[in-house]
Amino acid sequence: MKKKHDREFKLQTVQLIQEQGKTVARMMKELGLKSRTVKKYKATTNSRHNLPVHNNVLAQKFNAHTPNQVWMADITYIPTQEGWLSEHHGLVYSKDCRLAHE
Repeated sequence: MKKKHDREFKLQTVQLIQEQGKTVARMMKELGLKSRTVKKYKATTNSRHNLPVHNNVLAQKFNAHTPNQVWMADITYIPTQEGWLSEHHGLVYSKDCRLAHE
């Protein structure tokens, strides 16, 4: 059902464009439409440097035996129309499985 509808829509669109003798770009311009492109992901982490790197002492084992023993932080960057928005998070892990948001 959907394939038949899609095929008919495409045929009608092609016929309309041919009848008006305009290109898709010209029709979009007249209607005030613009295409949106998605930027390719670019990795920004440079792991090839001579700067000191701390050891991974947790090794993904976040079990703490006393409060304030294990801390975690994260910064997330979100693109907006006005620029980049940064979101900062910090958590404290403790033995009794409660998380305290810092």
